[in-house]
Amino acid sequence: MILEPVTYATALQVGQGMRERDVMEFAAVAPVGAEDLAPWLAQRFGRRSELLCARTDDGEPVCIGGAVEVRPGSATLLFYGTDRFPEIALGMTRFIRRHYFPSLAAAGTHRIECVTLDSYREMQRWLETLGLERESTLRAYGRDREDFAMYAWIDADARSPRH
Repeated sequence: MILEPVTYATALQVGQGMRERDVMEFAAVAPVGAEDLAPWLAQRFGRRSELLCARTDDGEPVCIGGAVEVRPGSATLLFYGTDRFPEIALGMTRFIRRHYFPSLAAAGTHRIECVTLDSYREMQRWLETLGLERESTLRAYGRDREDFAMYAWIDADARSPRH
């Protein structure tokens, strides 16, 4: 697995080859339809310094991901990939658990959240493997009233109530 900063070109390429379930998920919350999703993703996320592109050992970009700060100390996890993602899934999982989340926590992030289609069980299992826990169901969250699930990773120091 090769990790590098995301570019417009890699965000577009991964978007054009995105897994069907990822297309369904993003299309449910994006302001564009599935046919315009890849260029929209590339425009929105292709130049974000906090996002990474992962390539297979043969150089093909297979996923775009990272955490984008949405509030002080809180970030939302963004991820989309191609059908070749399973080739690097284990390496990506190890990287996130051992290095990425700890580096975010060291920089002051105490919450990483992610929403996913409530029916996207494969993604939910992966989020749980990464250490996120299901918090709630977001009813009628998507464009066509699709239900989503909210998952979150909370830093151990932030788990005790403050107020």
